[in-house]
Amino acid sequence: MPKLENIHDKFFKKVFSNIENVKDFLRIALPADIQTHTNLDNINIDANSYVSDSVKEFYSDVVVKSCIKDFDTELDIYILFEHKSYQDKRIFIQLLHYMYLMWARDFENKKPLRIIIPLVFYHGKTQWKIPLNFLDQFKINDDLKKYLLDFSYILFDTNTEDFYKESNISLKNNVFLLTSLHLMKAAFNDDIETIRSVFDFWVDKDFITNTEQLLMFFIYISATKDTSLEKLEELLEESKIERRDIVPTLAQRLRQEGIEQGIEQGIEKGIEKGIEKGIEKGKLEGRSEGIEQGKIEIARNLLQKGMDTQFIAEITGLTKEQIEKLL
Repeated sequence: MPKLENIHDKFFKKVFSNIENVKDFLRIALPADIQTHTNLDNINIDANSYVSDSVKEFYSDVVVKSCIKDFDTELDIYILFEHKSYQDKRIFIQLLHYMYLMWARDFENKKPLRIIIPLVFYHGKTQWKIPLNFLDQFKINDDLKKYLLDFSYILFDTNTEDFYKESNISLKNNVFLLTSLHLMKAAFNDDIETIRSVFDFWVDKDFITNTEQLLMFFIYISATKDTSLEKLEELLEESKIERRDIVPTLAQRLRQEGIEQGIEQGIEKGIEKGIEKGIEKGKLEGRSEGIEQGKIEIARNLLQKGMDTQFIAEITGLTKEQIEKLL
C-alpha cells in the first residue's frame, strides 16, 4: 500500500479541525486551574495565518481561541496546539517563534498582548523526555536564570494516558475522538489488538454508518500498521461489522492517494527542472512523471502483496512488461 506522506500530521489536523473534538479534548488535557478560568463552551478554531512562506516550519497545527470567564471585560486566551510524533528538541524554539508572531500582530494592531498557552500533543514510540520549562534547558546558576526568559507548555503524552479513567468521562460519548486517540497512541507498535478493540468498540457504539470517517481511520491504520487489505477484511469479518463496501472503497482511495502523492513529488521535481527548461514546461513534465511514478509505487506494493500481474496491470494502467521489470 502506498505510504502516505506526513500521515500523522494529516490525521491529527483532520481530527482537531472539528470544534466538538477540540472541546472534548481540552476537557481532559487542560489542567484544572486553566479550566477554572477558561470558557470551554465558547471556543473557536483560529484560522489566521501568522507566518510567511519562508518560515513554514513554524506553522502551529491548531490554534484555539477562547476567553477568560472571570473578568468584567472580555479577554481572549489562545491555546496553541503543537503536534509531535517524535522527540523534537526544537519544540521551545517553534513555540516561542509562533507566540512572538502572534504578539507582533497584536502590537501592530495596537491591541493588548493576547494570553497564549502552548499545548504539545505527543504520540511517539517512547515517553516524552524533553523538559516542560524553557529555563530547564540551561544548566546555570539560579542567580543568572532570573534574567532569562522562561515559559512552560502543557504536555499531553498518549504513552501515559488512560482514556478510560474516571476523569476522562467526557470522551466516552465521542466515538470519533476516542478512536482517534487510541489509534495515535498505538501508531508505533506492531500488535493488531488495538484494531480489534477499536472494531469491537464501533460495534458496541453502532459507529459503522459514516463511510468517510471509517475510510479516514482505515487509511491511517493501513499506513501506520502496514496491514494488508486482506488482513483488514479478515478483522472486519471477525468483528461482525457488516460493511463489505469498505475494503474495495479503501483500496480505491489508497490508489488515488498514491497517485496524488506521486503527482506532488513529480511537480516538485518539475519545478526544479523548470529552472533549466522553463517553469511551466517543467511543471507539466513533473506532473506526468508524478502520475507515472505513483502507478509504479502502487504496482510495487501490490507485487509485494503477491497480487497477479494481470490484476495489477488493470488497476494501474501499466503494461505487463513494465510490471515484470519491477519483479
